[in-house]
Amino acid sequence: TDVRKEPGWAMQATSSLIFADLLRLSTSFYRTDTEFHNLRDGPQENRGSGVTTTSFSLDGNLEAHKFLPPSWQVTLPIKFGYAKSLTVPRLIRGTDIILPEELRRQQRSESTRKNYQITPRFNKNTKNWLLNWTLTRISFSYNKSIDQSYSVNLPVNKSSGYGTSFGYDASLGRQVGLPFFKWASSLGVPQSLTQAKFGVFPRSLRFSGSIGSRKVHSVSNTGVVTNTFQRG
Repeated sequence: TDVRKEPGWAMQATSSLIFADLLRLSTSFYRTDTEFHNLRDGPQENRGSGVTTTSFSLDGNLEAHKFLPPSWQVTLPIKFGYAKSLTVPRLIRGTDIILPEELRRQQRSESTRKNYQITPRFNKNTKNWLLNWTLTRISFSYNKSIDQSYSVNLPVNKSSGYGTSFGYDASLGRQVGLPFFKWASSLGVPQSLTQAKFGVFPRSLRFSGSIGSRKVHSVSNTGVVTNTFQRG
C-alpha cells in the first residue's frame, strides 16, 4: 500500500487592541488540519488527528462610564466575550473510511458561547445622608451567558443562565469607643487598661448575597427532548 505523506498544518494568532482608557479587546485564533501531528504525541503516533479543528475567541472590556459626566462619579465597566470552536472529521468515526465532503458537515462538533458582565458603582460622596448610606455603599454585578452546541448524538443543545450578586457595606467608618474598665482604676489596675477604649460596633460590617439560574434545552439524535431549569 502507498504511504500517505501529506504535510499537516497548524496556525495560531493572537491580537490585543487598546483604545485609550475606553475599550480593550483581545482575540485568539487557532486552527489545525487533519494531518497535523503534535510532537507531544511521540514517534509511535505516525498520523494526524484526522479532524480539522478551528477555534476563535474574543474578549473585551468597555469602560462605559466614560460616556457619562465625570461629576456623576459613576463606574460602569462592561465585560463581554465570544468563543466558537468547530471540529470537522475527515474519516468516519472509528474507521479508516474517508467521509464525502457533503457528509463531513453533518459529523461535525460545534460549540458557541456568548457572555457579558456589568458591574456599576456609584462613588460620589454627597451631603445627602440618604445617598451616602445607600448608593455609595451598595455593590452590584450582573452577568449572563448563552451556550449552543451541535454534535452527532446531540444535534440540539442550548443553555442560558444569569447571575446577580449584590452587597452592602454597613461599616460606620468612625469607631465609637468606651473605657469599660475605667471603674477599676481604684483597684490598682494598670492605667493602660483602665483608659483603654473598646469599640462598641464592629470595625467592618458587610452583607452580600447572590442569585442565579440556568436553563437547558436539548434534543438527541433519537428525538428525546430534555428541558432542565436550575435556580440557586
